[in-house]
Amino acid sequence: MPGHPANGDATPQNADTPTSPTAEQRHLEALQGAFGLAATTATVFAAAVGHTSADIATIARLAGQPLAQTRAELARLQRRGLLHDIAGVWEPTDPDSALRAEQAHQDALIAAQWAATLTRRAEQYQAALLGDTTSGDASELTLLDPQQSLTHIRQLIDNAETQVLCLIGGPPLPDDVDKQLLGALLDAADRGIAIASVWTPDSLAAAYTYDAGPRLRTATWIRENPNIHLRMISVDQQTAVVPLDADDPTKGAISIQAPTLRQLIANLIEQIYHDNPPPAATAGERRKPAKRNRKADVLTLLNEGLTEEAVATRLRVHERTVRRIIADLRGDLRVATNFQLGAAAYHHGLIPPPARSHPPRLR
Repeated sequence: MPGHPANGDATPQNADTPTSPTAEQRHLEALQGAFGLAATTATVFAAAVGHTSADIATIARLAGQPLAQTRAELARLQRRGLLHDIAGVWEPTDPDSALRAEQAHQDALIAAQWAATLTRRAEQYQAALLGDTTSGDASELTLLDPQQSLTHIRQLIDNAETQVLCLIGGPPLPDDVDKQLLGALLDAADRGIAIASVWTPDSLAAAYTYDAGPRLRTATWIRENPNIHLRMISVDQQTAVVPLDADDPTKGAISIQAPTLRQLIANLIEQIYHDNPPPAATAGERRKPAKRNRKADVLTLLNEGLTEEAVATRLRVHERTVRRIIADLRGDLRVATNFQLGAAAYHHGLIPPPARSHPPRLR
């Protein structure tokens, strides 16, 4: 009868039976963490990964799941691009390719969420703008040409009394303009003004090359997000300046004193600031040798028993970055799981020998 040993057969003691529950649990946790899988889905995935060219009945038996449930989970994994069906047998996707596909999937979700957030904010701004302009003074909104924009923003920063909030992204401005604004921000910080700024990696890398770059590197009021698509500033929560066209800063800007709208802008910048991490590294540290060192750091920390989340926190990078590095390492060493990665890394001398006789404890 399918799923049951024949009479007289002993319980199988072969490759189908995990030899180490701890290793299996670590494997399942790694799959769940790397791909965001539910426990049942991870169990089916682990069965397919550990027993390539298995048919659905074999995978169901190994995963301990009913055939119908296994079929549903395999279909879900196939839609995610993690498994593919070849003439009735199931083969896992290359781990490196699978993780990269998952990264692209997650990035697309984040981009969609970000776009939806900006759309909602734009609707709020429009509603607030209509409310403020129908009940307030026209002087609360001032159109500025490009030269006026620079002068106005510089004056606002120079005269700030409590705080300056800003987003720095989108199309680059001329170097002389960026240098003036950077100098104004640094001078304001030296005066004790609270600064909160969110930069794109490209904008920040460019700023590091200016004469004031060394001062900027020591600033603690910088956060980084690659999805900032415009420049925006709020000063003392009394005045906000936004571009007329986020894709073309040469079209000028609008200075806003309307209470509801300026508060919304200040709240938006503060929220983005608090939701993003400090810069992971300076421009020079992002070069290729540093990437090789980052791989060594990840291996070392995993060997110390840290989870992927803890490794990301220690290295001040996103957890997805750690997962990408692990995928690269698996590809380099031709292994499929973190447990195998630990053994291979130890064999190649990439991590020190364990203190005891048990295998390296990458997980």
